[in-house]
Amino acid sequence: MPATLDPPASAPSVDASLDALVHKAEESIVHCMHDCEDFIRRSPTKAMLGALAAGYLLRNLPLRALIVAKVRLITALAPPALVLYGAAKVYEFIQEQGSSAPQQGSSAPQQGQGQPQQNPGL
Repeated sequence: MPATLDPPASAPSVDASLDALVHKAEESIVHCMHDCEDFIRRSPTKAMLGALAAGYLLRNLPLRALIVAKVRLITALAPPALVLYGAAKVYEFIQEQGSSAPQQGSSAPQQGQGQPQQNPGL
């Protein structure tokens, strides 16, 4: 009997890992927003000067070139990321199929074992 590698019982699925990552990102964004609101309440003058500086920089930056570069980067990295995601899902599916397959010592006979095959044409 060949040895099989069973996944650990606590191995998270790909979807669960992505959900956890998104949840952490949402929590950090909410935390950052609360920190910004607190800073604005404590020192509104500094916040206004920072907003003016950010607006000036955004006005003078070549935003179109930055957006085009980001879109090119995303389109270059999306296919490998989707292949990796698909491979992880296939691996997960195979692991689930392997863990739900009947064991070799089970009492139920499998096709061709213990019962003669019936020929429907006769």
